Amino acid sequence: YLTYYLIYFSTLPIVISFNNYISIITLLISPILSIFVTFIIIPMSFFVGIIPISDNLLKYIFIFLNDYIINLSNIRIGFNIMSFNIILKMVYYFIFIMLIISFIKKKNIILNLIIYVCLMVGIINYKLINPITKITFIDVGQGDSCLIELNNNRGNILIDCFNCFDYLKNEGISTIDYMILTHSDLDHIKDSVDVINYFNVKNVIIPFNDNGFEFDGIRVKGGNYFYISNIKFEILGPINTYSEKNSNSIVLKFILNDISFLFTGDMTIEEEKDIVDKYKNKIDVDILKVGHHGSNTSSSNLFLNYVTPKESIISVSKNNNYGLPNKEIVERLNKISNVYMTKDLGNITISIFNNKYYIGGYRDNVFTIC
Repeated sequence: YLTYYLIYFSTLPIVISFNNYISIITLLISPILSIFVTFIIIPMSFFVGIIPISDNLLKYIFIFLNDYIINLSNIRIGFNIMSFNIILKMVYYFIFIMLIISFIKKKNIILNLIIYVCLMVGIINYKLINPITKITFIDVGQGDSCLIELNNNRGNILIDCFNCFDYLKNEGISTIDYMILTHSDLDHIKDSVDVINYFNVKNVIIPFNDNGFEFDGIRVKGGNYFYISNIKFEILGPINTYSEKNSNSIVLKFILNDISFLFTGDMTIEEEKDIVDKYKNKIDVDILKVGHHGSNTSSSNLFLNYVTPKESIISVSKNNNYGLPNKEIVERLNKISNVYMTKDLGNITISIFNNKYYIGGYRDNVFTIC
């Protein structure tokens, strides 16, 4: 047990980067399995060539062991945990080495053990004590996915679901309160089935008139809304039924700490006009998730004159086959807002604390904005 735990905890930051999960079952059972393999399976393997009957016996033992491990893997008793950044890795290994030294020298064992346990409890419960709300526009290539992590673990909202599975695991996400799929194009829903099967997804929201989904969900249209904690998420569209699938995109507005957001999916100019006619100045927001990856089928002058965003986010890949974002649309957005693109910055994260927000790009420095 001591040998196993020494190896396990000395490699924990590396292991976490692969599976982002600490299994209680693994911690308890793996040492027993290692003893079983070392003292039963391996010695029996040497007799396979000497005593033919042992070949069948070994085969059945392997079948039993394989089925046993598969059944154990289906029992998820443990903790989802985020990947360690470089600073956390340095802190972890410093404290871990101090703990090992204290065991060797038999001095300050209790103190260093308490420090190590406090570190692990803090890492596992980080989201409960984190006062910062994070909105991350994930760099998924030519598609869309955005994760909203409310402060103090009050809830997680995923808006669209393309190439985001690994990022969700990396963040240590276990529960998604609402998964909002703006429409059923593959570049917005590719990972949705995998996410539903792996994570605890409580609610799936889809447009009321889009039949392109493999699964059912809560069908919504303009005028619907839902709450998480005291935060209201308003569905502004689709208002009508359109022949173009992109025009049936869910349009979502919400306000976090007096900072307003508008997500538009791939909605077209046709839907934009209906949104403007119905809501007028209600769509005036601070941060706009630009429609259709910066295509000229969205972001009309009429629409932007009412939205007047301070910040505009475009999810788009480099050298894509569609020539996106459209240069004219980018120039139009630059006249009224700061424009950020995932193709340039990678993941774009908006961190909100005390009614101020901070925009950071994975490949660039952090911009501070009040």
